[in-house]
Amino acid sequence: MQTVSSSSDSSPLADPPRTSVRFASQVGFIYRQWRKVLNRRLKAHGLTDASWAPLLALSKAGRPMRQKELADHLFLDTSSMVRILNQLREAALVDWAADPEDRRAKLISLTARGWEQVREIEGASRSLEAEALRGIAAEDVATTRAVLARIAERIGEIELGAQCERSGEGAGKAGDSG
Repeated sequence: MQTVSSSSDSSPLADPPRTSVRFASQVGFIYRQWRKVLNRRLKAHGLTDASWAPLLALSKAGRPMRQKELADHLFLDTSSMVRILNQLREAALVDWAADPEDRRAKLISLTARGWEQVREIEGASRSLEAEALRGIAAEDVATTRAVLARIAERIGEIELGAQCERSGEGAGKAGDSG
């Protein structure tokens, strides 16, 4: 019979399966709620989740992105990305040109109107963040950001390790001495 750890036990390993699921569920729930509120606010600007996420990704990249790179960044398949990009182009928020390194690939960039929308999105996002974090000590917010960054880094390492294992690159690496 498995015992439930007491609330005074601060060990993250006290009840691994349950703790892990609860933590991921909590982060996921906050993320979904945040996007839901942000979507509601941005709808007044004619933006949806499908339209504002690529605009933000392009702005954060600070450079034109290949269509596939943008789709991968947003965890979308390329056919969905094509549909969204066509809508954004019709709205004059993005444009594209052939990639000089690979004429078959498209480089997607924000238009002047797209940059204006990015400013609206970022303003709404900053406003929501200020509201959501109101009353929470700055040091608690800083600690939370640092912990989440460490978790993201570890998940990235786990994913990289899994990719290496799938491709066979990880075999023999640990014991190689030269």
